Amino acid sequence: MIISRTKILFGCLILSSIRVFGDAVEDGNASYHQRDWDAAIGHYTKAIEQNAASNVAYFDRGMAKMAKSDIDGAIADYTKAIELKPDHWTYYNNRANAKMAKRDVDDAIADYTKAIELNTNYADAYLNRAFARSGKGDALAALGDYSKTLTLKPDCWQAYLGRATVEYIPNKQAGNVDFPLMAGDVANKIEAALADYTKAIELNPNAVNARKGRAYLLLLQWSFDPASSDSTKSQNDLNLVITDCSKIIESEPANASVYCQRGIAQNYRGNLNGALQDFGLALQIDPANLKALVNRGIIRQKQKESEKALVDFNQAKTLHPDQALLADINHRISQIFFDRAKDKWLADDADGALSDLNQTIELNPRNTEAYKDRALAEQKQHDYQGAKVDLEKYLELAPGDSEARDAIDKLNKYLNNR
Repeated sequence: MIISRTKILFGCLILSSIRVFGDAVEDGNASYHQRDWDAAIGHYTKAIEQNAASNVAYFDRGMAKMAKSDIDGAIADYTKAIELKPDHWTYYNNRANAKMAKRDVDDAIADYTKAIELNTNYADAYLNRAFARSGKGDALAALGDYSKTLTLKPDCWQAYLGRATVEYIPNKQAGNVDFPLMAGDVANKIEAALADYTKAIELNPNAVNARKGRAYLLLLQWSFDPASSDSTKSQNDLNLVITDCSKIIESEPANASVYCQRGIAQNYRGNLNGALQDFGLALQIDPANLKALVNRGIIRQKQKESEKALVDFNQAKTLHPDQALLADINHRISQIFFDRAKDKWLADDADGALSDLNQTIELNPRNTEAYKDRALAEQKQHDYQGAKVDLEKYLELAPGDSEARDAIDKLNKYLNNR
């Protein structure tokens, strides 16, 4: 009886211990799902105290610590879980995620690779390793992992998004690893990237980054071949850009660059007022947005609102754009002065015309007609020497104009006979 009773009591103790341990983990899980990380960690710690060999408790506590941004603590717990159960692929995957949070990319890739060795059908590990390899600049390896993910998990929109992002990135060995993601061989691979972005959006209409990528590439594609702007495909693509940007704005209403993108698409579609509104909204968010200022100035110039266009262009110049853009801005400003000079000349305002022509030539010394027009204004003001110099400059740029040559001969005779 004693022996039997002892056996019975011992059996009860074992059952009681299992129940208490199970309760601690379950309590931890309940707190975890309630996002009470401290309480969850406390429960998992209690479970570990009750059973120091519990790989599950260490793993679960690692997840709670990770949620609390205790990355080192999470790695320590994941490592302990791996020591206790070294053949569990999920443990390696989660430890790799924690290492990625610390930017230990190579160590993370090693853990993802171990997880894949333990389970060759582990789609999440392929996806995570693809992200890591992409961030490291190893585009070809990343593309392979994204494609493998989609073989195992065809509805994984994140894999389509990731693959699109690196679809046209050159191989690391090509020496372009430091280039931005969008700066690879876009022209050759843009269609594949667009197809993947579109598939990601079909699977998840709220995939904002996929919409950003597709809008960017569609506008880039349009800029490669603006001659096709009247095609049905081109118009449909611009409509997609507008749709994507509008969807992004729903979740990111303070994103000035997206308003700019939508404004550019509106402009290409011929909706100048819609474009003006979008560039204005972008500037309300970011008054120093160079792209919005320049594009709004261009549209105002198209709409003959020269003074407003000048304000935008001059403000853009204060932001110190690069030399190519600065040259374009100066060219546009010079055209405004040139057109305004013509209006002043027709209004019999020779002084005003001359002032604007001076500005035109200062900003664009290659404006051939401006020298000829300034010569006329100078003659009206009896500055015959200035008129002669400008006509000579005009002839350098347009040597075939016989009338200008005759005018110079007449000016020379007049100047010599004074």
